[in-house]
Amino acid sequence: MKVLSLIPLDDCLGSTHSVRCHLDAAMTEEAMRRLAEGGRLEYFPHFPRPFFRVDHPAHFIAQGVLGNDHFRLTYLKQYKDAVREALQTIFSESEPCQDCRTCS
Repeated sequence: MKVLSLIPLDDCLGSTHSVRCHLDAAMTEEAMRRLAEGGRLEYFPHFPRPFFRVDHPAHFIAQGVLGNDHFRLTYLKQYKDAVREALQTIFSESEPCQDCRTCS
């Protein structure tokens, strides 16, 4: 799973930045748990659309719904580089494609 784009959203406060992080596939429980490693995960699988929130040690909050190909990130602008680096590390693992198992 890889990050395709980070789309800026309206900022709530002057010091925070919010973006919509678009992925190349739907968010799975495995990917959500990988995103939450080292942080604090709040997960609500009983909601009609399973919602999660991650307070990550790389100074960001991620919120989203399993099955969507995007989630929301909120962070202080001073941590922009750390957030991008963390996302690259979290979502850099490649998975075998569904059509063939030779590209792993």
